[in-house]
Amino acid sequence: MTDTHNIISGKITLHRKEADFNLGYGLISLSLPALLQREHLLHTRERAYAGQLQHATRKQGYLLGRIAAKTALSQLTPQLPASILIDRGVFEFPVVSFLQQESIQVSISHCNDVGLALAFPEKHPAGIDIEFIDEEKASSIESLLTPHETTTLLPRFGLPVATGYTLLWTIKEAMSKIFRTGMMMEFSIYEVESLQPSGQIWESTFTNCKQYKGISIVYPRYIISIVIPARSELAVQQPDIAAMLQQYARFFQDKND
Repeated sequence: MTDTHNIISGKITLHRKEADFNLGYGLISLSLPALLQREHLLHTRERAYAGQLQHATRKQGYLLGRIAAKTALSQLTPQLPASILIDRGVFEFPVVSFLQQESIQVSISHCNDVGLALAFPEKHPAGIDIEFIDEEKASSIESLLTPHETTTLLPRFGLPVATGYTLLWTIKEAMSKIFRTGMMMEFSIYEVESLQPSGQIWESTFTNCKQYKGISIVYPRYIISIVIPARSELAVQQPDIAAMLQQYARFFQDKND
C-alpha cells in the first residue's frame, strides 16, 4: 500500500466460494501542472489525445482518470504504465489494451481535482464512482430518483438531503459502469432497494439487479461507491481495508481543511 499524500494506491481481496480476486485501487488529487509532470505514465495515444484537449477542466479530468487508472493497474501488473493503453469504447467506457497477461479492466471516476480508479480481473466485474456532496445539485438528483428511494428508503436514516441523494447517485453511477452504457438506460433500472449502514460504510442492494451490491464510504464532503457481485465478500475488518479507510479519511480530511 502506497501513500504519498496526494496519491494513494493499494490492493484489496474479494472472497468468493470458488476463488479469491484481487482488485487494485488508485486515488489521486493533483493540479493540472502536477498531472502534466506525470504524462510519462501515459501511452503515446493517451498523450496525443490529452494534447488535443483545449479546455483546462477537460484536460485535468482526463488526466486524473487515466493516471488514477495507471496507478490502480500497477497494483495488479508489473508492466510499465506507458505500455498500457486505456482506450475508449463506443459509449466512452474505458478499455484496457496491450496487456501482456490475463485481461484486466478498469473503472474510472473523477470529481473536482480528485481521480479514482479500480482495476479488476475481467472475469470479476466492478464499478466505482466518487461524487462531491453539493447541496445545489440535490434537486436535480431528486428528479432521477424513484419514489421508493425518496419517500421510503432515505427517510429511515435521517441523512441530510444532499448526502442521501448523493449517496444514491454514486451507487447508481457505479452500477451503470458495470453495464458500460453510462446513464443512458432508464434510471429506474438502477433503483436501490435497501441500505444498511455500519459506521461510515453503507451496503446497498438493487431492486432489479439482485446479482450485485454496492459498498459506499461516506465522508463529510465526498462519497465513494463500489458495486461488485453480491456474493463477493469485502471484509472491512481486514488489515488492508482498515488501512485503506484510514488513508482515505486523512486524504479527505485534507480536502475539507
